[in-house]
Amino acid sequence: MRRHIMGIVALASFALAAIVSWYPPLASYQMAGAMGLRVGAVLGAIWLAWPDLYRLPCWSWYILPIGLVVLIYARVYLVFLIPLFVVATFLYVLYRKVWRSSSH
Repeated sequence: MRRHIMGIVALASFALAAIVSWYPPLASYQMAGAMGLRVGAVLGAIWLAWPDLYRLPCWSWYILPIGLVVLIYARVYLVFLIPLFVVATFLYVLYRKVWRSSSH
């Protein structure tokens, strides 16, 4: 039921964006239309991913909000942290593919 409501709200947000964009007397409400477009896009993406959210590990529900707060407040440092994350991911994949498979 929640997924249906989320889909309806996403469609209503897209409709708000379309009406504001295509109806000239509402030109002063362009910001509301842009907001409707963004909200509709985010809710539409969540609506599409809803069945797969049950497969996420339990710990990810704690890490995601913390990561979001870090993303919001530490944007300046992300330029320096992104290469570190890329190297860490590469090393993890290398560990999983090479060293771990040879020990079996």
